[in-house]
Amino acid sequence: MLFYDYGHDRLVKAGRGAGSAVLKTTRAPVTKELAAHSALRRWWRVGLHGREERRRHPRSWELVQQHSDRYDAHACTSKDLYVTQYRACERPAGGNSDPACRGRGTSADKWANGEALTHPVMWVNVGFHHIPRDEDQTPMPIHWQGFRLAPRDVTAMSPLTPDELSGRNGRGQ
Repeated sequence: MLFYDYGHDRLVKAGRGAGSAVLKTTRAPVTKELAAHSALRRWWRVGLHGREERRRHPRSWELVQQHSDRYDAHACTSKDLYVTQYRACERPAGGNSDPACRGRGTSADKWANGEALTHPVMWVNVGFHHIPRDEDQTPMPIHWQGFRLAPRDVTAMSPLTPDELSGRNGRGQ
């Protein structure tokens, strides 16, 4: 299993038009458990070794986070993402009372302690802070909150690419 943390892009060159800004993205393999905050231009990717597409890019899934409100009142909701080593007893992410996990803590914030990863589990915080107001009546308006896993590098090129562009593979003329 591979797990990557794509870091904050840094400005390499500033400019406009043909000399537009160039950003450098860093990719760091996640090999140990972690607790992390989201940030602009930071994202995570998970996949399997040996599952490459034709150009030998690993097929994987990108964690796409929607807006989420951090809730610092509980330690297990104070970070946006925890990655831990799989253990059957470690669920749910907070308030876990499974006796098999005795001594390991009761939530993901305690489980993410730097252990080496061979079978990673992502715990994604999806928070929503609601302050009641006079307009809140039954029925309440619908509110969606969440994240999604978007496929990456499933094929070497989009199946929608016209034949005349198939040799370019993302390059200009």
